[in-house]
Amino acid sequence: MNVALVIGAGYLARLWVKSVLALIRRARKVLPEKSAVMERLTVIQPVTSGDEKLGAILQNNLAELNGAALIWVVDQTDVIARELCESLKVQYSGRGISILGVEEPPDGINPKLWKQDAALPFVCTELIAIIDDDTLVPQLSLQLLIKAVDEGADIATGLPCYVPARGGWSQLVAEFVNSAAILTYLPATVWTEPLSINGMCYVVRTDYVREMNLFAITNRSITDDLAIAKAIRQRGGRIVQTTRPQFISTTVTSLTHYRRLMHRWFVCTRLLVQNESWVVQTALVLAYGLHPALLISLGLMASLSWPCAAWSLFAVLGLRALTLGLINRVMTGAYRHSPLASVFTEIFQPFFLVGASLYPVIWWRRRKIRVHQFNQFEYLRS
Repeated sequence: MNVALVIGAGYLARLWVKSVLALIRRARKVLPEKSAVMERLTVIQPVTSGDEKLGAILQNNLAELNGAALIWVVDQTDVIARELCESLKVQYSGRGISILGVEEPPDGINPKLWKQDAALPFVCTELIAIIDDDTLVPQLSLQLLIKAVDEGADIATGLPCYVPARGGWSQLVAEFVNSAAILTYLPATVWTEPLSINGMCYVVRTDYVREMNLFAITNRSITDDLAIAKAIRQRGGRIVQTTRPQFISTTVTSLTHYRRLMHRWFVCTRLLVQNESWVVQTALVLAYGLHPALLISLGLMASLSWPCAAWSLFAVLGLRALTLGLINRVMTGAYRHSPLASVFTEIFQPFFLVGASLYPVIWWRRRKIRVHQFNQFEYLRS
């Protein structure tokens, strides 16, 4: 029982310390004094068909980002995406929407960065926002990103928050992100800059991207967010992590789809850890890798030592659910937490990490990819 109490106390202490640090980071946030001028901004969105919510998200962003120019970049072979973009362009004829069709990327070139680099010559504004096609960005969140760049950031990145799409597998993905994102992205930024960025939404100066040739020099990495952050850090640039959420919604249709998505994320996580010094690797493991191990250990003890250790487990799970629900409410405006799904996603994290280490082959949209190292991968025939 004493061991169970120590493990439970250690788990909650780590959870609460990170929660307090996230709240401290949020308290430092200063909202823009006036609305940002959206005409300063071009939104580049690589668009790929396949998700049932794609049209709704693109349309919602048109409403939120009124005034900004938009460049939708689609594969020339993706007829569905092209037709959807053309339809929205006609419907919003006064919005300055451009549609750019591109060839498939060469082998070993990141398809998202390939599209972003193709759109770069057509940008005529001071700022660029990169927004994924499954990401809805509230105007206030975008204004905070612009404010950070205006105040000296070389790149400003947002806070991912998942809104569950249809089905239980989508709910599991949402719980994984919403139980981890806030306590992963924000606590360390109390005293240091981020190691990576949220590639789903960020703002950067156009001249900075062109001067660095940023999208081209990073396009051999499958992890576009990590590659961009690493390039900026090596140059001595400043990365700012903002505290306002952007809302992502991905329809995960089956167990296979869920497994592939989680596997891809953990392959990318492994690349991030591998490319840091042993000191940073140790810090990352201690800060983010022990939670699942502690929870699994407590669960095993509860199953072997009923009811003593079980009471510790129930207390930890109850306080964990309350903490994560409340931190999401403060940071994202809603109590986004499903206790059972959240616990499931946490205890399976070590298994996904082992799988990512043993089998570095991922699916990204319609492409099957073997990842060799940080800046080397190849497309495989499915």
